[in-house]
Amino acid sequence: VWLISAATQLYRAQIEGVMQRVRLCLGAVFGGVGLSLLAVAATVVNPLLRDTVIGPPLFDSLMIAYLLPALVLGGAAWKFTHIDRRVRIGIAGASVALVALYVGLEIRRLWQGPDLSMPGVEDGELYTYTIMMLLCGSGLLLMAYFRRSTMLRKAGIATIGLTIAKVFLLDMAGLEGLIRALSFLALGLVLAGLALLNRFITLRLEGPPSTRAR
Repeated sequence: VWLISAATQLYRAQIEGVMQRVRLCLGAVFGGVGLSLLAVAATVVNPLLRDTVIGPPLFDSLMIAYLLPALVLGGAAWKFTHIDRRVRIGIAGASVALVALYVGLEIRRLWQGPDLSMPGVEDGELYTYTIMMLLCGSGLLLMAYFRRSTMLRKAGIATIGLTIAKVFLLDMAGLEGLIRALSFLALGLVLAGLALLNRFITLRLEGPPSTRAR
């Protein structure tokens, strides 16, 4: 409710006049309260620490707590081109963080059940995180290709780098023998494909040699 109220005030702030500054101030206050409550929801009352999840998978209390506010923030960052660019980037960052939190908690809920505070992580849960991180990194690289965005390409590379670190430090720590060798082979093939994709995107962003020479 606080985020929707903030979005309403920021949208109406497009109208120039005496009330424009008032609406911007109200939007900042409402948004600050909403983000503060979201921070509490993501930390102090996070289901990982204390509560169980209510409702069916995907359409549950996690969706209400994290995904819906993320959609409100994402819509504001996308549509409100009249506000400062740095503010839009911050709003977009908060939206992405909430979506990542929602996806991570939903994966754990699918493997662990509604009580997310149970200790330990199953192998299937661990590998599911890795697959989602690879898909996210690949998606960012594809978006960078179609939108010709250097920032998205760097974000994709950073995501893939974190995925590689996770695989070596966590996923493969308990594997032995042939399974470990096959896992390394599969990971190498995936990384080779992503490296080719990154090279292709880099060439597209830089343009052909004749264009760069000019």
